[in-house]
Amino acid sequence: MSDDDLIDRTLELAARGKGQVSPNPLVGCVIVKDGKIIGEGWHKKYGEAHAEIEAFRNCTTDPEGSTLFVNLEPCSHHGKTPPCSDLIISKKVARVVIGTPDPNPLVNGKGIAKLRAAGIEVIVAGNEATCAELNKFFFKSVKENKPYLAIKAAQTIDGKIADHNGSSKWLSCEESRAYVHQLRAGYDAVLTGINTVKTDDPELNVRLAEGRDPHIIIVDKYLEISAAAKLFSVNSPRKIFIITSEKNRANIPSGLSDRVSEFLFVSEDGQGRIRIEEAFNSIMKTGISSIFVEGGAGIYSYLISNNLFDEILIFYTPKMLGSGLSVFNTAVPIGLNAAISLRLRDVIRFGDDILVNYRRI
Repeated sequence: MSDDDLIDRTLELAARGKGQVSPNPLVGCVIVKDGKIIGEGWHKKYGEAHAEIEAFRNCTTDPEGSTLFVNLEPCSHHGKTPPCSDLIISKKVARVVIGTPDPNPLVNGKGIAKLRAAGIEVIVAGNEATCAELNKFFFKSVKENKPYLAIKAAQTIDGKIADHNGSSKWLSCEESRAYVHQLRAGYDAVLTGINTVKTDDPELNVRLAEGRDPHIIIVDKYLEISAAAKLFSVNSPRKIFIITSEKNRANIPSGLSDRVSEFLFVSEDGQGRIRIEEAFNSIMKTGISSIFVEGGAGIYSYLISNNLFDEILIFYTPKMLGSGLSVFNTAVPIGLNAAISLRLRDVIRFGDDILVNYRRI
């Protein structure tokens, strides 16, 4: 197997940690000696052993003189675990192949430098972009200190996300909904607006796929949410946050305090919309580095108008409503010369639905 093939194997292993390791990165490790894999491992849960440690634990023979493959540069600092670069040196590994350097300022080339100083050959494989893609949440959080935001919407072919009564259950097909649950399981939190909660009364959990339930973030300017909302009754260790206006500090309704993990108070802009982004710093301190946005139109419009998104996933469903709610109905008008440019990432068919995935350039 080539170096790139073995890095691809580390990515397969790393992906098994989705939904479990955040805010840490997804990392897999493979150790090869005499042309044979002698150990594999991946980072399984935040705070637990890193991939390199797991791979060494699983070695079937002495790793001295081996080649270690890992999709992300080994750490060189003390965190919840000792530096992996020190462990690699102590095991007398001869060669290390990494998928991509670690942009974390605490690492950022220091792991590579330490290994080379110890006489270990270190190279970067040819699939660096693929490795960076797997850890897009981590890269965004450490580079910009902001969470990765993906907007997901289902709309009819005439551009409506809800009918004239505001109802949107169910526009997309069952296969699409199952895939959405799979996506939810990979994000730290789901964000939605109070109108979606009042209209659809969603549970926002993972029922149609394997994985853990993400945390919930509700944008609720006037604290209108009912303590009887279904999302409060889901039996899950997830946390529920409410982003609301600074004006509500002294007006928290009875019955909500013991159901909401934290109220995040923010200011309002000139149009009376609450500044969602002011809550991001507090949200990231809880370990949330990725947010999956599921409505409604006002939230979508605010995020688009303020360039607060990284990715858009639109499910086009073969229905026509004629009238109803458009996905970005209140977005600030943008001239063609200033239009936000996107790059097509993927197109997937689910039954008669089409998912189009766009990424910001």
